[in-house]
Amino acid sequence: MQINDFMNFGPLNQAKDYAISQVLTMIINSRISGAGKVQDCRFESKNNSLKLSILFNEEPSPFNVTVTGVGFLKESRELYVTYEDLRISRSWMDQLYHDIVEPEILGGKRLQVPEKYAEKLLLIL
Repeated sequence: MQINDFMNFGPLNQAKDYAISQVLTMIINSRISGAGKVQDCRFESKNNSLKLSILFNEEPSPFNVTVTGVGFLKESRELYVTYEDLRISRSWMDQLYHDIVEPEILGGKRLQVPEKYAEKLLLIL
């Protein structure tokens, strides 16, 4: 069941996009805590995209991540963030992600949302 179909209409798009961005920031920060922090996260439902700026510790400047074709998929009791493409502004990170992380660690183009954050996202969606 694709649940992001509801997000492209109505006057609450900006508020929803902001709330989704905040929850996604919490998820990512929880996973990279100790190594870095999300400086900016912007979800845009009108084009199903996500733009991130992340600063890792000891790095002089943040790197950018652009994710397109973003959606939310609920399977049974699990919620996933799905995507069509992900690009990282630092070429070596982008190459590493596409060669190893996506196919071997993630096993595809979806990320499971931890239960405590899934509940928040489902309320927004």
